[in-house]
Amino acid sequence: MTQLLPKYIQRIQEAAQSLDTLVFRGQSDASWPLRSGATRRLNANGVENDGPDFLDEYVDYHRSLLDRARRVIPYGEKSQSSAPLQLLGKLQHFGAATGLLDFTHNPLVALWFACDEPRHDGKIFFLSKELPHTSYVAPAFEEGDIGSILSTAKDPTGPGYLLWEPTVEGDAALRILGQRSVFVIGRPAIDPRHVHAVVIDAADKEKLRGELEQLDVSEPTIYRDLVGFCGMERADAQYVPPTTAAAYLRRGNSAFRRGEYAEAIDAYSNCLGLAGDHAETHFLRGNAKAAAKRYRDAIDDYDVALQSPQFKKGKGSSTRYPWFYYAILFNRGNMQACLGDYENAMEDYQRASDVAPPGFTASRFNRGNALFMRQQFDKAVSCYDEVLAVATESVSALHNKALALTLLGKFEDAETCYTRIRRVMELKPNTLAPLRELAGILAGLTDDRLAIETTPLGNSVKMTHPNYEGGRRAVVFRGIYGNVGNVGGGRHQPGGEGFEGSQGVLVYVEPK
Repeated sequence: MTQLLPKYIQRIQEAAQSLDTLVFRGQSDASWPLRSGATRRLNANGVENDGPDFLDEYVDYHRSLLDRARRVIPYGEKSQSSAPLQLLGKLQHFGAATGLLDFTHNPLVALWFACDEPRHDGKIFFLSKELPHTSYVAPAFEEGDIGSILSTAKDPTGPGYLLWEPTVEGDAALRILGQRSVFVIGRPAIDPRHVHAVVIDAADKEKLRGELEQLDVSEPTIYRDLVGFCGMERADAQYVPPTTAAAYLRRGNSAFRRGEYAEAIDAYSNCLGLAGDHAETHFLRGNAKAAAKRYRDAIDDYDVALQSPQFKKGKGSSTRYPWFYYAILFNRGNMQACLGDYENAMEDYQRASDVAPPGFTASRFNRGNALFMRQQFDKAVSCYDEVLAVATESVSALHNKALALTLLGKFEDAETCYTRIRRVMELKPNTLAPLRELAGILAGLTDDRLAIETTPLGNSVKMTHPNYEGGRRAVVFRGIYGNVGNVGGGRHQPGGEGFEGSQGVLVYVEPK
């Protein structure tokens, strides 16, 4: 990929061929004039640069600013800020509008500033730091009157600009070093004829910033002080979270709770990349993939989790989560059921039931559903009975058991289930109508001679009896309640929302 940085360095070199050693300033908007904060503040109040009173207003502004600042300087710092220029530099550092313009000896630092704000072209200004136009502030001059520093009136043959390098000490020391700082003092303003510039295309800014960061020219290295740090950490600043495995794990959990499953999967993957295979993280990523309906991928994660050394003997637990082993088996069973692999689903549900506490009835219920979908209705009834032995008023288990009993031709037992449901909740209209219709069709026939055949597609059942003389009849029943959803990842991490049951069961009755 083509690098942009060499192109802009060459532009600066070509524009600066006729100049001696330089100082540089980057501005994010090329349309902004090269003016100090104090100049902009006066301009906003109607004092124009080329007006006859500008210089007097400019000097008075700084004298007033310094006088007011000295009243708020803590007592212990007053001696450090006695020199006007030193105090002015401190005020500039903390954000006050002064006549100091921030420049740098490092063109890459200037380029970094020029690449801020991607909507506009930026600009790098550069100024010769040699005589006759420019000179460094002499040490003795730092202690002088601020009016003499800001104006050439007392020295009309002197340089139009002063360069001043602040002392590398105190709060601003790290920032001064990081930015290779130097202040330019216009006396009072900077003549654009003395300044050269290179425009930075807005479209190139983002890529240039990336290339500069590779050279360690970045926000953390440029603002190396507490003021800069706090500016980067303000309320409206972009938050760049830590990149540890634990941080990615927290991010994945948070994204899962928000329902942002793709984001959760990415975060868990980053966690695994840093921490290596970890059973509980694979389990959580499997849950996120399950929620995103990536069932096969979820099974892969559950498989890896089950290979954890703590489960080598076929049973196990987690130090943090005692339910962990059977939760993996249960969730994997759900995924297999979603894929129509009921045989493996039943095996996982059974293994989960073997190690789970008696109160965990979900594996028994879901196994009953898998058996039902395999049209092994008698075994399904046994599973629902196991659930009802613990949760006697489970409406979903009673309903599914009633339908399984109906499809076994045990109509009285099925109606008993509906009677138990009625004790808990009101039945939906016509819930019993299909059952009674089917019982009426077969009334008077010997149940033990009833033949029940299942069709290979869907939940269709054919009932025949040698003594049945009626024509072919069809009765539609409401389908079963779906599976209980996945177990989540701890107290604060939700699981699944449950899975769909069958849409309905069509029962045909016809002569044998």
